[in-house]
Amino acid sequence: MSFENNDTIAPGFSMSFWDAVGLGRINGWSYIEKFGENLGIDTTTDPEDIWSQGGLYVFSTTEDIDSISSSSATDDQEITVEGLDLGCCPVVQTVTLDGQNRVALDTPLYRCYRAYNSDSTALAGDVYIYVNGAITDGVPDTAAGIKAKITIGSGQTEMCIYTIPSGKTGYFIGGYVSKSRAIASVADFTSRVITDGGVERVLSRISTTSSWQYKYPIPIALAARTDVFLRCEIVSANGTGVSGGFTIALKDN
Repeated sequence: MSFENNDTIAPGFSMSFWDAVGLGRINGWSYIEKFGENLGIDTTTDPEDIWSQGGLYVFSTTEDIDSISSSSATDDQEITVEGLDLGCCPVVQTVTLDGQNRVALDTPLYRCYRAYNSDSTALAGDVYIYVNGAITDGVPDTAAGIKAKITIGSGQTEMCIYTIPSGKTGYFIGGYVSKSRAIASVADFTSRVITDGGVERVLSRISTTSSWQYKYPIPIALAARTDVFLRCEIVSANGTGVSGGFTIALKDN
């Protein structure tokens, strides 16, 4: 299906359905781009998911994501946090860092899929969003409790992890994976989903020595409350860095 231009678009310009969604021209449709990186996977630590913290991501089962802190005592910036409540309804909130001290989120979250520095000063430390627990110099002691991380210099989270909100159907259009360090190695990747109340299943599996991009001729439909994420299954050399991303279109139910 294609959509011809009107007087708000340059004459002679036409677009595909997905182009029109991206431009916000189709009522009831939107989209999200997710991307991430994991710079340190070893043959003894794989598999790992593609997100800044590294390791396998542990999804919450309750609204227990309630804390934020920085590894730098000087950080006092405003951080915007995006996620979902237990009903998988979107929640956007802004919280002010207090250095290495824990600050409670105004609204505890069931999912956190993005956070970014919405202030005018760059961060001096890594920022962690996590389940309340012991911290050392602002860093959570329990890795499984970390749900999002802003790495120094990035200004926002980098995580190939997303959950389809309530009232939406997601359409997995495509994505990419890549090695992000010049190491002679092979990396195997999967895209995975967890349906609400279900178990992990694989959507795709690829192997590459450099990079690979994929696009489904017919996007894969994903029900509300489905978790979607990219995983690096196996690397052939220590210190392999990987990155990836995907695009999901969202349709109002």
